[in-house]
Amino acid sequence: MATEVLMHFGPNALRIFANPDDDTLDIETVKWNQDVETVTQERMPWAMFMGKPFGWGWVAINQQGYCDSILFSFNDAYPQLALTVVASEIKISAVMRIDLPVRIVGSPE
Repeated sequence: MATEVLMHFGPNALRIFANPDDDTLDIETVKWNQDVETVTQERMPWAMFMGKPFGWGWVAINQQGYCDSILFSFNDAYPQLALTVVASEIKISAVMRIDLPVRIVGSPE
């Protein structure tokens, strides 16, 4: 059960942790501790992003106004990784972009 994720960015890390009081995600910047046990480099979806530069980050607010998800992009500008808290546990998902044709309603075909 994952309740905390550390994402290493140079000398610092993002500490993302589940708040069990309201099932939200909290984020803080911390100094990277090389003694922290890591199991991410070979595991999916993390392996897809190792060594790629951080691009963008977003927070997602649910219908009740709580921040329960965070999205990240690496080497691009669209979301590729999502962290979502469900029942005080952080669920990690890869996000897949699908390019669909767009038709604006009311425009000529």
